[in-house]
Amino acid sequence: LQEKQELVRQFRLTIDEQNEIIEQLGQKSVNRRNIYIGIIIGLIVIIVILIIWFTRKR
Repeated sequence: LQEKQELVRQFRLTIDEQNEIIEQLGQKSVNRRNIYIGIIIGLIVIIVILIIWFTRKR
């Protein structure tokens, strides 16, 4: 349970970092492409965390 909470905490940090990056990119140039790239990176991070979590569980 503690491991799961730690993963969630790390995951929230990565989301905050991504939001900051997206905001910075948005300030420089309001580019939808940059937001899509951020979302794609976020999805990759989620998938990787889930894979790691499931492999550690077994």
